Amino acid sequence: MTTRFSTCAAMLLALFAFSTSATAQTTATNSVPRFEVGGGYQWLDVNANESENTFPSGFAADAAKYYKGPFGLAGEVGWSHDSAEAFGNSVSSGYFHVGTGPRVAVPVGRVLPYGQFLIGYSRLSASATQNGVETEASANAFMFQFGGGATLRLGNSWGVFADLAYRHAYFDNASNEFKIYIGARALFN
Repeated sequence: MTTRFSTCAAMLLALFAFSTSATAQTTATNSVPRFEVGGGYQWLDVNANESENTFPSGFAADAAKYYKGPFGLAGEVGWSHDSAEAFGNSVSSGYFHVGTGPRVAVPVGRVLPYGQFLIGYSRLSASATQNGVETEASANAFMFQFGGGATLRLGNSWGVFADLAYRHAYFDNASNEFKIYIGARALFN
């Protein structure tokens, strides 16, 4: 777990270190956009009740509207999936989340770092087949998530981003979750 977090932190640090600011950039590149929308791959690690489950397949989408300078309102939705099979038995899990909250972004050259705090809803569903008998279960929970990332502008109206977040979901056995989210983002000035 610590190795994965260190790898993610190194990726974000590299994003900041290797993006240099051009001397003659336009005003749009050096400002916070009015609106942005992004989407991409999501990897999720869930620790609940002393057990760990990794959801390697997932996607997410987010949007943010900036109202006063660097201050905006963000929304995010995502879904992750994991499945395993052994000896004719199988397990399949899905994790859905949706949240909204404040986002703060401060442009630094071509990089737009941001931080956000989201509150919302999580749903965990699973199905298992053991000896030909299928069992299904699901749970819903309130969640909060905080984290941040950075968008590297590759033009005035688009870029790529990396995002790291911690999420806590209040299922019966509360879960601590870490999320990596990378993708492309459209920026509207």
